[in-house]
Amino acid sequence: MLGERGYGRTSLKDIAAEAGVTPALIYHYFDSKEDLLLSVIAEMQQVLHRRVDAAGATAADPLEAIARRVDRAAAEFTAQPGINRMLLDLYGLGLTQPAIRERGREMLELGIRRQAAAIERFYAAAGVPPGAPPEDLAGVIVAAFDGIRRASAADVFVLNDLGSAKEGDAACVTHAPQPEDPDEGTSSTSSAPAARDRGISPAGGQ
Repeated sequence: MLGERGYGRTSLKDIAAEAGVTPALIYHYFDSKEDLLLSVIAEMQQVLHRRVDAAGATAADPLEAIARRVDRAAAEFTAQPGINRMLLDLYGLGLTQPAIRERGREMLELGIRRQAAAIERFYAAAGVPPGAPPEDLAGVIVAAFDGIRRASAADVFVLNDLGSAKEGDAACVTHAPQPEDPDEGTSSTSSAPAARDRGISPAGGQ
């Protein structure tokens, strides 16, 4: 639900109703909605790590193994846009809440450490040294993951926004003023909806 509606549009009461439990039960396990969001993201991160690890496990060439991991991550982010939405919401919360920002930093560092360890294994198995320090390569890969995730999120939000825009355009055409009737000498008009700017919020109102 957090991935579908977004953090700002989802309450703990909504989540409890969807799960078929009382809000009190959710508060028994989570201190706040922020805590719930962090827990969901942490669990999804572990699932993603396992799938990405499996993708590169059988490649003999280190670069091929890394490429497979990146490809699998891109496929996961594309197939599950809810992940992107929740992570962008997490970034937005971290701008004003230091505790959230710290948890996000810990997750990022975990991802880099896991990538660095995998790179070391790949090159050790191939019997060749990596072309750069594994930590540096891992940082680049994690940055690529982040870019892929943001691009996937932007694609979804743009498509959704364009869909809404098309509906609005259709309404404008339907209710647009009609051309003047030369026989009657008058024009048949109906009020057109006021135009409004359409923007994409990177975190929380997508």
